[in-house]
Amino acid sequence: MQNNPPADSPCKLICKLNPSNVCQGCGRTLDEIGHWQAASNEERQTILNRIALDQSTEDSVSA
Repeated sequence: MQNNPPADSPCKLICKLNPSNVCQGCGRTLDEIGHWQAASNEERQTILNRIALDQSTEDSVSA
């Protein structure tokens, strides 16, 4: 089993929540932000994958 380094936080220092409690800077929910430090690398990667999917969906809707 390979030990991967922890996934970096996606924080962009633009900490403003939208009405759905999702950060407009990094795309994480308030719960995800609060749990980030304790999250396993697998949990972090799941969050990062969801953020990427959400961003690609937003990009295709706004195009």
